[in-house]
Amino acid sequence: MNWKLAARYALCLFLLQFVLGFAEGVFTPTSSDPSADLGFFLVGLAVSLLASATLFLVLSARHPPDRWMRAVVVLLIYTVSSLALDRVVSFWLDSVPTVLAMIDWLGVAVGALVGTSVGALLAARVAVAASQASRQDA
Repeated sequence: MNWKLAARYALCLFLLQFVLGFAEGVFTPTSSDPSADLGFFLVGLAVSLLASATLFLVLSARHPPDRWMRAVVVLLIYTVSSLALDRVVSFWLDSVPTVLAMIDWLGVAVGALVGTSVGALLAARVAVAASQASRQDA
């Protein structure tokens, strides 16, 4: 297990989610209409899921050994660091409701599952194509 690699990807995930959350906070209009608020929340959740799936796809495709263990470690490091930052920031800012934070984390976890699965499939296809090409050359 390459811990430095896992820490780098966790930092990338953390920064990616931080930027997305900041953008969501800046660009989401405040309204009294709950359906509009729900729509913006769902769009933000979908973008977060796609972004984390892309990051985990790259991790899985580029670093095949122990891809599932590495994905779990990256997700664990991300979760611990984001919870720690939430505790620190909660002294100055309003805290996010726990349910919303859990839904957001589930979006990242689903993105990790989807991205790692697709990355494993892509890596397997590349390996099959490479072995077929080498057989044809021989």
